[in-house]
Amino acid sequence: NESVAIRNHILNIFEQASKESDVQKRRELLTFVCVGGGPTGVEEAGAISELIYSVMAKEYHHMDFSEVDVKLIEGTDRILPMMPKSLRDEALQVLRGKKVDVRLETQVMNYDGSELTFKGGSVVKTRTVIWAAGVKAVPVMAKLGAPLDRAGRVIVRKTLQVPGCSDVYAIGDSACFMQDDRPLATIAPVATQQAEICVQNILHTISGRPLQLFSYHDIGSMATIGCGDAVMFRGIIKSKGFIAWMLWMVVHLMRLAGTRTNM
Repeated sequence: NESVAIRNHILNIFEQASKESDVQKRRELLTFVCVGGGPTGVEEAGAISELIYSVMAKEYHHMDFSEVDVKLIEGTDRILPMMPKSLRDEALQVLRGKKVDVRLETQVMNYDGSELTFKGGSVVKTRTVIWAAGVKAVPVMAKLGAPLDRAGRVIVRKTLQVPGCSDVYAIGDSACFMQDDRPLATIAPVATQQAEICVQNILHTISGRPLQLFSYHDIGSMATIGCGDAVMFRGIIKSKGFIAWMLWMVVHLMRLAGTRTNM
């Protein structure tokens, strides 16, 4: 539903821009910003660029597409932090080749619907900001009295129990699990593996057996940057370009549920 809403918003923006005579207002309409340089932000920025320059450019012949500005904003010094440097550099090069303005070490402070303000005071006028920099945990987590990270997630024990509440477990976006001295990313594979251990520990509690410790098994990282371009990393295996894109397609099609989703 969110993807459809974003697509419809972009189509509506182009309709407005095609009728706007004021240059500054038109540039504001045609500025699209994705915040967050993880897989979601990278994929979103690449997809928007392709939609605009490969599809919309054919529909709006009278418009000047040099006025379009697609930006990807990342607060750290790198995109796709889970990837090796060579693949991060590849993704950055492909994005810039798709006319995406990638800004690293740039932090967003506020957005009021028309002006996006960065730390340091600079402002970008835009009607489209897509947040892909992570989400905060639900507010109820703060009421448990347990230690939280800066996103409001409970810093759980190795058994996924909430400290001070041994009968309460937290997983997925509600949990901050430290492994190898760093928090695990809030991605679906982590939550799925946590769910399996969580269920087993609840059953073990009921039967009086010892609880299992959670350890995340990295199944690899993938990110598509557009049609025919992707990066993939697992263990010592690295892939990029068309082969990585085909693998990404296969994996995602296998995970989709039902023919309606496939269509």
